[in-house]
Amino acid sequence: MLNTLSLIEKIEEKRREMLQISLNYGISSKQTIKCSQELDDLLNLYDKLKNYTSKTYVILSYFIIQLMSI
Repeated sequence: MLNTLSLIEKIEEKRREMLQISLNYGISSKQTIKCSQELDDLLNLYDKLKNYTSKTYVILSYFIIQLMSI
């Protein structure tokens, strides 16, 4: 399973890769655009994971509070 820390590492690696590709081939090259889209996919996945984790935390907190009040 992909955790947040390993995903952040993959995002940073992809950013470095995109920078290197853009320096070698130009910022509007097909290679740079492809890498940029891959980075976007990773960032979108991170956002979904972060939102899911946050929502899960809120739900669990609610249930814990409910259980404590019994």
